[in-house]
Amino acid sequence: MLFYPSATILLFSRRDEEATDMLKNKLRGMYDRLPEWLKVQHFETDNDHQWQWSNGSRCLAFPTTGGDSYTATLVIIDEADLVPDLASS
Repeated sequence: MLFYPSATILLFSRRDEEATDMLKNKLRGMYDRLPEWLKVQHFETDNDHQWQWSNGSRCLAFPTTGGDSYTATLVIIDEADLVPDLASS
């Protein structure tokens, strides 16, 4: 997201609250620990399900039942081995 402007990252977890936890706590926690010179100017959107940066990159969080119709630069699936029928998706 930092080095590829306009990237779209999709985060999936089995339940919505786990997906939002990945976005708001884990990803945001890593970002907050970066040196200031690596951070973006500002956030366009910052809520439980979407984090969009001033460089055009965004990260969206979904339960595994959501996320249709998005084209992703990267998809991260939490505990993918526990998602039923993942191979058919």
